[in-house]
Amino acid sequence: MDMEDLLRDLRSDERFARKFLLNSVLGLLPAAGEIGGEGTNRIYKSMGEDAAAIEIRDKYILVSTDMISPSLIKENPESAGYSAILVGIDDIYASGGHPITCTIEVQAGSSSTIKQVMQGAARASRHFAVPICRGHTSLQESGPALSCTVIGEIDKEFYVSAGGAVPGDIIILIWDPDGRKSKIGPYWDTVSMKTSSEIQYRLHTMIELAGKKLLQAAKDVSNSGVLGTTYMMLNYSQAGGRIDIGNIKQIFSCRSKKDLYWWLMAYLTNAFVVTAKASDLPAIQAACSLQQLKANQIGTVNEGSILFLEYDGQSHPFLDWTKQPVLPDRT
Repeated sequence: MDMEDLLRDLRSDERFARKFLLNSVLGLLPAAGEIGGEGTNRIYKSMGEDAAAIEIRDKYILVSTDMISPSLIKENPESAGYSAILVGIDDIYASGGHPITCTIEVQAGSSSTIKQVMQGAARASRHFAVPICRGHTSLQESGPALSCTVIGEIDKEFYVSAGGAVPGDIIILIWDPDGRKSKIGPYWDTVSMKTSSEIQYRLHTMIELAGKKLLQAAKDVSNSGVLGTTYMMLNYSQAGGRIDIGNIKQIFSCRSKKDLYWWLMAYLTNAFVVTAKASDLPAIQAACSLQQLKANQIGTVNEGSILFLEYDGQSHPFLDWTKQPVLPDRT
């Protein structure tokens, strides 16, 4: 396999380009400590996390916000509504927390589209047992928009940050092999064929792992795939890392470069990239196995700022977050 060809294609993928926009946009926002106000000292974690953490006595209130692509709203409004809830809920579980409720905001050019979006959101609400408590609708011809905010909670001592990876950790992919490739996009669907209880049991594995303090860092797999999610985690953790492409090929039974590319960059529902101490891998795998989940080591966290892709005994530098950051430097 020509690794240089693969690296070139991955670097030019638009899903990475969209993530790089974050650095310039987030850099415009003031840090909480710069603006004062009653809530300043209560914001424990914010930008860079899957879910921000706000201190409320002995707990953190978790807040996650996501938008859905306008193209998905146009092509499949019902799936867009479902996805809006799904992605935010995964963010809460990535932090080790319990989702409590959510809000949804939708704009579209027809009442029919808005109704289909809300039908999808209602289905997800029932599927994940998370009620929708507020929302907003707007009938506008200017183009569709859809966002969701999910609220959760966690005891302070069990919160898992996306920025907790440290050199010496191993990188693990927690994922559900019981799924199928979606017809409406590059993502691995593990939810549409399952009951509500089956989904919740699997997701609660993240709460169990956080409660046992087995995780150093965690992020749910985003629309930039396993590779993009890992890079964002390393950027936020201020660390370097290595991904073993041979392991990825074996885990997903990749028979071609096309297969490999798909699994590196696809959105995997209810999947998480986590880091942990190597000695804790057996305990993590045992907990995941009880819920028919896989916990596969895919790499390591190292000193530095470069993410390397390793294959066939060779180490290939992929991206360096000091040169191509996703997140602004808050130090």
